Amino acid sequence: TVLFFDHLHTELMPAFFMYENKHNAPSKGLIIGAVLASLLLLLTLNKSLLDAFNYLLLITTISNVLSYFLPALALLFLLFRLRPKNFILKMLIALLAFVFSGYVIFSNGQDAIIWIVVLLSSSAIIFYLMKRKQIGN
Repeated sequence: TVLFFDHLHTELMPAFFMYENKHNAPSKGLIIGAVLASLLLLLTLNKSLLDAFNYLLLITTISNVLSYFLPALALLFLLFRLRPKNFILKMLIALLAFVFSGYVIFSNGQDAIIWIVVLLSSSAIIFYLMKRKQIGN
């Protein structure tokens, strides 16, 4: 949600999402997010309500931990390339963050990871289209 609010005024989101109600809340974007979450719940109708909730919790966990996993991977590459002072200590910390966040992501199962890839791919398409529109202006 924080990332959503941060990108509202950067023109990286469609103008439709930038509409704010009288309380300065992006109501249309929040409604669309709630509808998408409800559709995801509908896809798990064959499961019990508790299983559906747990499934959404797994997807949320993976999407949040990705914001630690990818920077830890990038930091490993940078440290290996630059070899700064205290290289071994910094490499161990980055490696620990990478391994732990990787374990959290991959221990949630293939099905949840596939859904995260689908959701991130759809947002990447929207980002690409908006960036292309921004460059064209």
